[in-house]
Parts: sequence; C-alpha cells; structure tokens
Amino acid sequence: MKGSECSVSDMATIFDRMVVNDSPAVKKLLLDGHVFIVPPHSRFLMSDISNTSPLVSDQYDIVMMDPPWLNKSVKRSQRYQGMDHYDLFQLPVKRIANPGALIAVWVTNRPKLIRFVQEKLLPDWGATPVACWYWVKVTNSCECVVSMESLHRKPYERLIIGRVRGSDAAIDYPALPPTRVICSVPGQYHSKKPLMNDLFHQFLPESPRCLELFARNLYPGWTSWGNQVLHFNHESFFLDKDLV
Repeated sequence: MKGSECSVSDMATIFDRMVVNDSPAVKKLLLDGHVFIVPPHSRFLMSDISNTSPLVSDQYDIVMMDPPWLNKSVKRSQRYQGMDHYDLFQLPVKRIANPGALIAVWVTNRPKLIRFVQEKLLPDWGATPVACWYWVKVTNSCECVVSMESLHRKPYERLIIGRVRGSDAAIDYPALPPTRVICSVPGQYHSKKPLMNDLFHQFLPESPRCLELFARNLYPGWTSWGNQVLHFNHESFFLDKDLV
C-alpha cells in the first residue's frame, strides 16, 4: 500500500489476496465507497476457509483465534455464520506455527468444545495445552455482568493456550501462568474480545510474528485472516484523534 490513501474499486479486488501496509504510518483503504483504517506494519487476508494458502508462506510465533462456534444464540441472532468445529482441522496451523509457538483459542463454556480444543484440536496441531486464561466481564462498577451461579449464562469466557512442541534445538521461552484472570468491561459489539497482545509478548521471542485467525479487525504488527477481517476497521469505529 503506497500513499496515505489507497483506492480499490470493490471488495472482490482484494478477496483472496494478501494486503500489506509495510510502512510505519496508518493507511486509509477506500473500498466500495467506504474508508477502512489499516494500522502500520500490518497485513490481512480476506478469504474463507477454502483459501488460506497465502498464509503458508510465513511462520508465526503466536496464532490466536476466536472461531465462530455453532450455538443456539448464534442461530437465533444470525449475527454471523457459525461453523462446525471439525472444520477447524482444515486450517494449516501445523504448517505455519514455529516450534515453540503459542496457539490461543477462545472457546465457549460448553464442556464438549473445551475437551475438543484440549484433547483433539491442539494435539493435532502439534501443541500441548499449557494454560487456560479467563476473561471475566464486569460492569463499570466492577461487578460481574451476570451472576457466577447463573445456570444459563456465565460472565466469563475461556482462552485455551497451547505451546507447539519444539524441534531438537532447545527452545527456552518463559512458561505461561497456567491460569490468569483478565477483567474488563465488554464492548457493545457482540463477540469482540479484549486486546491480548501485550499480555503475550514476555512469553514470545523478540519481535514475534503474530497471526489472528477469524479476525474482525487489524492490529499493528499482526497478520489477520477472516472473511470479515476489516469489520471493526471501518472509519465509523474511530475518532479522528485515533488516527493521529
């Protein structure tokens, strides 16, 4: 991307193509009559799960994802299209994760899905589960958004983290805390998770290569993939001061 603003005629022009902002400045992408904000040193691939091949050209030190798990709430709200959890095996995570890389998966509170991630998905990707962190959703007065004893809804979500097994060479990264609790006020937009970037850097190599799958926004220094990858980078989500 060259220049402060880049004009593209329609969404189909960038679909299935890696788009790169390799400059230290924010760029504006004009697309289908809308403006999207692209952070510095960021890349994104807008595609569906049938084409993740452009991701395979790189190796990553952390792969984070918030899969669109199927559940009754998703079906009722129709906010996004869920996918069968076994379709996640199609992702090329095993090919793109460096030895010693972290794989972090947001998962709902369904025991079936928790076991699936810990016992099937992470091992298939060559990773050993090492931590389960919790995001506790609180109000502005620091109270849980719903009671911990609620039978229908919990005020927290899990982030299950695995470490990819290393090669013959020793990989000496600090061990993750097996449990950590992060408290924050949830945003008004469904399924938008808190920023976790800074919490992982001490457990990764210097200048790590970072990838988010099923992303709905872009981060500086990260590669992002998903079919709604620009959603929260529409200019309507930003104040002018955010772009200075």
